[in-house]
Amino acid sequence: MPATYPRPKKEFLNVEREDVEVQCSKCNSKNVKRYPVLKPRGWAITTKCQDCFFELNVEYPRPAGPFVPITKAMKFSPFG
Repeated sequence: MPATYPRPKKEFLNVEREDVEVQCSKCNSKNVKRYPVLKPRGWAITTKCQDCFFELNVEYPRPAGPFVPITKAMKFSPFG
């Protein structure tokens, strides 16, 4: 069953970035913000310098509840 999503009402989509009171360890800038990003492992909250784009911290939120892989109930042959 394909999923369809309506076209966004806003012309531009953006993410709210919150200011963080730390200094970048790479370029010493105080322009550091914290915001969600999509990484190869999934959604994460990153703290990143907005001048040199150095990533100071990454947090991967835990899923709400026990993790069960979707392949758990699948039957596999001995050949894969």
